[in-house]
Amino acid sequence: MPHHDPLVAPEGGDTDAQDRRTKVAERAEHRRALASAIGLLALASCSSVGVGVLDVLSLLGANRAPGAYRHVLMAQLVAACLTSLWLLWAVAVRARGGQLPPVRRWFQCGAAAACGVIATVAAVPSLETGQLGPALFAVAVAWLALEVTRARRVALDLTLGTKAAPGQHRTWHVVGGTVVACVAGAVVMGVSANILRLLDAGGTVPVMAGSQLSALGIGGAGDLVLTVLRAALLEDLVVVAAGSTLLTAANRPTWQIYTTICTLEVLLHAYLGAPALAMALYAAGRLWLFRRYALVTPMMIGHAGYDLLGGLFLSLSVRYRLLITLPCLAAFLLARRITQRRAESDTPPRGDVSRTP
Repeated sequence: MPHHDPLVAPEGGDTDAQDRRTKVAERAEHRRALASAIGLLALASCSSVGVGVLDVLSLLGANRAPGAYRHVLMAQLVAACLTSLWLLWAVAVRARGGQLPPVRRWFQCGAAAACGVIATVAAVPSLETGQLGPALFAVAVAWLALEVTRARRVALDLTLGTKAAPGQHRTWHVVGGTVVACVAGAVVMGVSANILRLLDAGGTVPVMAGSQLSALGIGGAGDLVLTVLRAALLEDLVVVAAGSTLLTAANRPTWQIYTTICTLEVLLHAYLGAPALAMALYAAGRLWLFRRYALVTPMMIGHAGYDLLGGLFLSLSVRYRLLITLPCLAAFLLARRITQRRAESDTPPRGDVSRTP
């Protein structure tokens, strides 16, 4: 009859307990990543979604509650305050846990505090900072997204992706793919808006009356640049990149990630009315590119470049649009061809085996 010492754990017991502890730790990490994703996306989108809902109500002719717009501005101020506190806490925790000199540690914490204070002050409704306030808030949220993803051990890759293996043109693929996604969303949105206007469906289906620039309140080149900066930071870095990365770290299924990001992008463009549904196509394309290549900066470059050219095109006649489009398209194709040839020249031919004497 085998003898078992009660002071010794049975064989396999330590392994089972370790597996249980590992699973509990993984579930806890998934919950933290999901909470970070929800908080980050909520802070980044609350004011834009609120303004979009008010715009849709105006397009439908509904009577808005008195002071509704001011309530949205106050929500933006609250979001700026929460973003500032979260950013300062995230930077302080990272600086304290790292092997940084005290001077550099205090400098990073001071920079985070200054960024938060500036974003919060710019969000005060009485200051009426125009497009500057939302742009500064976008900078703070983008920094927070970088800190949160780093804390969850899924840091974003902010490089251009130019150090890929020979023959892999990741940077141009992401830039070009982002432009294609933007064009696809804009074409579907514009066609649907024109069709709804021709059908005179404005009374039952909300459609923006003027151009997208007027709907955004862009009155000059400075407003356009600030709006493009805000869109690239919030939509590309925060929503698509950080949002999808944190949801993936939270072990969410692929369909849920696509549904969440695409729905949020539609809500961010709710001021367009019903044609904002076309932004789901625009979001899905960019999300596919990020999940495939994991590059943020080329996606931001493609998005910002398209928005700047699009904003410029909307204020020019067709003749000048062609004069700008054709040279830019030729330069883009030429640069891509040169890059491909350089990569092909660096790639050794197949079957070329060096012989040793």
